[in-house]
Amino acid sequence: NDTYINTSTITVNASISEQYFDNMTFSLLDSGNAVVNTTVLRSISTLLNNNTVIFSIAADGLYRYNVSMYDKAGNYNATDARSAAIDTIIPVITYNTSTPANNSFLEQNYIFVNISLAEANLGNMTFRLYNQTALINATIYTGNNRSINWSIENQNAVYKYNITVYDMAGNINQTDTRTINLDNTTPAISISSPANGTSYASGSTVTINYTITEANFDKCWYQLGNLTNQTLDCDYVGINNQTTIKGWNNI
Repeated sequence: NDTYINTSTITVNASISEQYFDNMTFSLLDSGNAVVNTTVLRSISTLLNNNTVIFSIAADGLYRYNVSMYDKAGNYNATDARSAAIDTIIPVITYNTSTPANNSFLEQNYIFVNISLAEANLGNMTFRLYNQTALINATIYTGNNRSINWSIENQNAVYKYNITVYDMAGNINQTDTRTINLDNTTPAISISSPANGTSYASGSTVTINYTITEANFDKCWYQLGNLTNQTLDCDYVGINNQTTIKGWNNI
């Protein structure tokens, strides 16, 4: 009773004990108690070989069924009415905008994930968080909670997360797996040459050698003298033939 089924059929099987069998009726009703199907077995040979009826269901919803029987003397008996919910629709899960986009780079000590869910018969949902080698947390919800906020100890690492939802009928769906890069380390930059205070003739050229230590480059730039910012290759270690101007040139 109170079964959830993810196929468009309800199989009803009944056993009897009656010497003078007359007929047996399998009845299917919808949630409004309207008759959907009535199947009557009248032959004892048919009954012995097949006491199962498979109802085909046209639409998802709640259904009730029972089996009743008469013997040849007019005696009557019936089973209790049982319920079965047909649910053939998989859960629909989407990330909300408050959830970081895939491949985000963030400086924070937490990972917040929030979803929207369309599912009439929720069973459970599991929020899973992985580091680069293993599953580090799996949290299961069965109620109305649609978000989780993981506290993160290692804030310089790559994490992945996803959400899996099961409904009561066994239908399953899962979000895509997203990646988030946590980074709370400030880039380290050093200029090895020219040394601070070095003098050059006005209009001469200078080679600037620098080192940048950073795991997650976004963009790099430099400024010489009063010139505007110039984009440079973050992986390169020197800038050749930069023309100085008269006066102090700050790099």
